[in-house]
Amino acid sequence: MDALPPFTWSEALGNWQFAPVVTAGTVLVAGLYVWGMVRVRRRHPARPWPLWRGLAFLLGLLVIVFVTEGGVGTYDDTLFWDHMIQHLALLMIAPPLLVTGQPITLLLHASRNPLHTWVKRVLRSGPVHAITAA
Repeated sequence: MDALPPFTWSEALGNWQFAPVVTAGTVLVAGLYVWGMVRVRRRHPARPWPLWRGLAFLLGLLVIVFVTEGGVGTYDDTLFWDHMIQHLALLMIAPPLLVTGQPITLLLHASRNPLHTWVKRVLRSGPVHAITAA
């Protein structure tokens, strides 16, 4: 690994490292979510998917990308406090934003049989009830 320049706020915002798996996964999930929003808007014009939910979900994905690939992710192996900020963002900022976007509800509204039936069956299964009952 090359030596990093000293930490400054401009370095933290401008120094990015590309992580293909994170980028590809995030782009795929964001694309599917936006596709679901568009599909719900077309199928239910009287009750379109709330834009604020979509923005919350996409902001959650943006947080994940920023803390893993942005300046926070660049310095995470070098600075302990930066590494801890990464943990806190991935545990306390991104999940509430993603949950606020209600991706499973969007999937149920956007899908038809057999996917719709399969998702409902999974959500009503024993393992899911065991996880959610805790």
